[in-house]
Amino acid sequence: MRLCAKSGTPTPVWDDLWCIGHPPQTGQNQSFEETMKTVRERLEAAMAEGKDVWTAGGADEAQIQALERSLEVRLPPSYRQFLASTGALNLNGIEVAGIMDGDAMDLSGGSAFGETMRARDEFALPPTLLVVQPDGDAPHCIDLASADSSGEMAVVCFQLNTKSAQTVAQDFEHWLRAWVLPADAPEA
Repeated sequence: MRLCAKSGTPTPVWDDLWCIGHPPQTGQNQSFEETMKTVRERLEAAMAEGKDVWTAGGADEAQIQALERSLEVRLPPSYRQFLASTGALNLNGIEVAGIMDGDAMDLSGGSAFGETMRARDEFALPPTLLVVQPDGDAPHCIDLASADSSGEMAVVCFQLNTKSAQTVAQDFEHWLRAWVLPADAPEA
C-alpha cells in the first residue's frame, strides 16, 4: 500500500486506477543521481533473479539533440539525464521509452520517438506529448508544452479513448520515482 499525496489515504499499487491525479508519496528529497542509482540497483537485482529486464544503454548528446530537433523542443533536464545514462529500460514489466540502440529516430517498440509517432498516427496523440511509458489505453507522456523555469515538464496520463490528459507527476524525475520505482511495488 502507498499513501495518496493529496488525501493521505492508503491505495493499492496494483490498482491501475489508484488515486487518479494524486501521485503517491515517495522519497521526494532524493536527487536525480540517487534516483538513477536506485534504478541501477533494481535492474541489477532483477537480472540476478533472472527476471526479464533490459536497458538500451546510454545515448550520446548527438542522439539526444536529434530527438529534440525532431520534436522541435528542448527535453527536460531529468529526461535528458535518463537518456544519457540509460537510454530506455524495462524493469519488472514497466517500460520507460527512450533512445534505442543509439538511434533517436528508431521506430521500434521502446523508442520514445517510435512510440510517440505510432500514438500520433493511430490515436491522434497531441503533438505536445512525448510517450515515455507506452500503453494501449493510457500512455504516460511528457507534456512538452509545460516547461517550468528550470526546463522540467509535467508527465501526464493521456486517455486515448477520451483524448483527455491528467497530470500524474510534476516532472520526469518524480514520475520515475512514483510510477517506476515505488518501494513496495509488486514484483512481476
